[in-house]
Amino acid sequence: MKPFNNAHLGFAWATSLLRRRTGRLIATALGVALAVGLFASLGAFVSASKATMTSRAIEGVAVDWQIEAQTGAQPADMAAVIQADPHITSHETVELGQTTGFESHHGNTTQTTGAGVVLGMSSTYRTTFPDQFRDLAGSTEGVLLFQQTAANLAAQPGDSITIGRPGMDAATLTVDGVVDIPQADSLFQAVGAPPNAQPQAPPDNVVILPIDLWHQVFDPLQQTRPDLITQQVHARIDHYLPGDPSAAYNAMSGQARNLEVHLAGSGLVGDNVGAALASARTDALYAQVLFLFLGTPGAVLAGLLTATVAASGRTRRRREQALLRTRGATDASVGHPRRNRSSPCRRARLGAGPGLGTTRRPSLCVWYQPLRCDEYRRTGLVGSCHLERICHRPDGDRRPRLPGRSQHDRGVGPPPPR
Repeated sequence: MKPFNNAHLGFAWATSLLRRRTGRLIATALGVALAVGLFASLGAFVSASKATMTSRAIEGVAVDWQIEAQTGAQPADMAAVIQADPHITSHETVELGQTTGFESHHGNTTQTTGAGVVLGMSSTYRTTFPDQFRDLAGSTEGVLLFQQTAANLAAQPGDSITIGRPGMDAATLTVDGVVDIPQADSLFQAVGAPPNAQPQAPPDNVVILPIDLWHQVFDPLQQTRPDLITQQVHARIDHYLPGDPSAAYNAMSGQARNLEVHLAGSGLVGDNVGAALASARTDALYAQVLFLFLGTPGAVLAGLLTATVAASGRTRRRREQALLRTRGATDASVGHPRRNRSSPCRRARLGAGPGLGTTRRPSLCVWYQPLRCDEYRRTGLVGSCHLERICHRPDGDRRPRLPGRSQHDRGVGPPPPR
């Protein structure tokens, strides 16, 4: 005999279910695990994809920010603000000059192009932004032709070309190499254009010059036609951004707008990283919708299968309830399994056999003991694992009895003595 213990009672009930209803419990557990596991696996996949989506979206951006100076801006003040920005790790100044066209001479043949752009860059630009250009032929330094320009001029390294300047004589230079510009769309973008504006096509005719040579060619033009000269600062920023593309886009846009506020109208920021994240956040939203469409039907199906397995024992439970009624159980006690499990005396009454008598004398239920298999058969509750309560009278009479209605109350036997 052991003192009554709810934990011990629950453990005995659980072990009895595992021993007598192993297959049904395993099938129900597998159904629940399948439903939960399906949601968990899809959710983990979506979370892992979103965590790396930001880094994968911005890894191909050659220049993070293009800061274009506005008319009347002071280069020294603009450079001071850019250097003070905590998010900018490195930057390079780029000069852009408009030209009326290029020419090349091959014997008696002259090749001419339309208007173009001449870029002036420092010797460290390609080290800071290695993905901006791709070498195709010749040297990596000096006068470099864009591949489309080289095709239009039929020029190659070692040939001479002329750069037209409005109102001035053309400048003659020798080609040192041919390069490609993989991200020409962002390099020649209209900085500060409205978000819904149609992007402009990049120029077909481009020449890249060292910054000192560029100043020799275009400083005289800047005195007469300053509207043909543009200065930009290309910046690389730290990529301490959230993994979610939407949150990263908001953070990046806030940093760009903050820099524009500090520039006080002297410069506009072309946010190439923000443009890449804007496309990535659309893909992230699509992934979430796909998760709902794929995960919800599977989880519902797993839940239905689990409910079907759990309901398949309904006939067995009804048969056991009928056996309980033949032993004196009431409809109220049989119809409320939770009440049956929670009430110790009711559990004792339902698990009793016909050989246990009752009395109206007061008693106190203090101990319990499990029934053996032969006792289950004797009580008629075959296949159930109930716990039999042994109740003792306060006067020391240790004969087991069941609390509840007496035999006289159920119409069996003589009335008890008064």
